[in-house]
Amino acid sequence: MTSRGNWDALREDTLRAPEAAAGYEAARVRFKLGRAVRERREALERLAAALGMRLRVGFEPRDQAVG
Repeated sequence: MTSRGNWDALREDTLRAPEAAAGYEAARVRFKLGRAVRERREALERLAAALGMRLRVGFEPRDQAVG
């Protein structure tokens, strides 16, 4: 099974299983979310650099958060 067509057919056959399709969809959503987060972070880093600042992102417990 070395030709491209055979691999494509194997992939299609595999993704017909409901579990495989669900796993593929979950991975696709995670990939898109990761890309969106990375793009937003990069935009914020550029903004911070333009303002002569450093971007700092973190999590704090609600009882210690400001605001």
